[in-house]
Amino acid sequence: MIETSPLKSPSNTSKGRALTLTTLSLIAVAEPFLAGVILPTLPMLQAELDVTPSLFAGALIASTLAAVVSTPLAGRMADIHGPRRTLLTLIAAVIVGGYLAAFAVSFPVFLIGQVLVGCGFALIPVIFVVLRSSFERRQMTIAAGVVISMITAGEGLGLLLAGPVALSLSRAAMFAIPTTALVLAAVLLLVGRIGTGSDSGAAVGKVPWLGASLLGFGLLAFFAGLNLGPEYGWLATGTLGLLTAGIVLLIVWFLAERRSKNPLVEVGLLRERGVWAPMIVSSVEGATVSATSFLILQRIALPTETGYGLGADVGQTGLFLICGSAAGVISAPLAGRVAAKVGTALVATIGCILLAAGSIWLALFTDATQVIAGLVVVSIGSATAASSVYAATALAVPSNEVGIATALVALARSLGLAVGTQVGAAALADPELPQSAFTLGLFLAAGLSAAGFVASFAFPRDRGVVTEAFPN
Repeated sequence: MIETSPLKSPSNTSKGRALTLTTLSLIAVAEPFLAGVILPTLPMLQAELDVTPSLFAGALIASTLAAVVSTPLAGRMADIHGPRRTLLTLIAAVIVGGYLAAFAVSFPVFLIGQVLVGCGFALIPVIFVVLRSSFERRQMTIAAGVVISMITAGEGLGLLLAGPVALSLSRAAMFAIPTTALVLAAVLLLVGRIGTGSDSGAAVGKVPWLGASLLGFGLLAFFAGLNLGPEYGWLATGTLGLLTAGIVLLIVWFLAERRSKNPLVEVGLLRERGVWAPMIVSSVEGATVSATSFLILQRIALPTETGYGLGADVGQTGLFLICGSAAGVISAPLAGRVAAKVGTALVATIGCILLAAGSIWLALFTDATQVIAGLVVVSIGSATAASSVYAATALAVPSNEVGIATALVALARSLGLAVGTQVGAAALADPELPQSAFTLGLFLAAGLSAAGFVASFAFPRDRGVVTEAFPN
């Protein structure tokens, strides 16, 4: 292997790398903060916009679908046109969406804003393209941990601060604060010339719009089916039609990619251990976290008279969540440092073990302090696994494939989140909500982690080579 170093640019000096990580961390905090404020304030938003809960659910689904469709396209555009231009384009779209959501006086305008905000999920793979070009291998795993830590912090801030900000200030302020943080990030990107070196190393080619369209519409139909299934029934004609159409389009996309001279995703890339193994762990992590969160939030809100509920109101629920969020924020950068020394495979394995252990603990114990302890363990496992999957993929593939490869990992987590929620909902099918239903659901969540545990052993062995050059 010919030893190379990241391209010379302002972001490859020590001060430049510090500014790069600071700016990317600001993006990583602000985007999930902005995307997360909608859930805790649903009743208020529905009242202000004068819409029914079922109609307002369209905003949530639209945002999710926008994220699913835009992520692989943005990842590939970052590989072809460079991450700097892609970052600025995405941030501009999210800024417009954030301010539309802040000041909308009608639901259609708010819906457009949420679609644009949903595109912000595509920032994740683009961020890792910049990290890959700006940091050496050892620094890359640490930087990945920091970014995952900031994403976790942003998600927690959105859940915890949305209500207080909206009540003490206004709905506009609730959306405008994280949106303005993204404006600041855009200014830093421009002034600091962040990512200029990675743009000059971009691949030559055109965006494969046919492949992007087939994949986008396939994912759109499939995820729409997953979202509509719980409400309209899994055997309903519309649900089955969407799921079937999605699967058919994804099969057609795969076959077309195999024959294309300009594919969106190199089929060979999907056979790389550094891609498919992190995708499995990422999907498992998402499924375990969403199933566990769904079940625990339902259980702690039940009356104490049940013997296993805690009677928590909306404000008290936030106290349960903040401990887990704080643990994730702290553990993600530590996991990155550990990965730099022992490799991402071992860190992924530890993450899956912690996810399973936390889920089992929550299944067995129901006191408030015990629930908090279990949520902390699950959050540490989630942050640890997430840090390892993105770093492993970004380290394993050629520089001109980092965007699309990490986009696939992000998509795998989105699929896991959707599946995990359905696992939790299926466990609570009994309207009486007996304790056995929660116990079964949490043991199922732990079982999901087993697949990630097995897949972690297939990770590329990057221990001892973290200081070598990246593959070209």
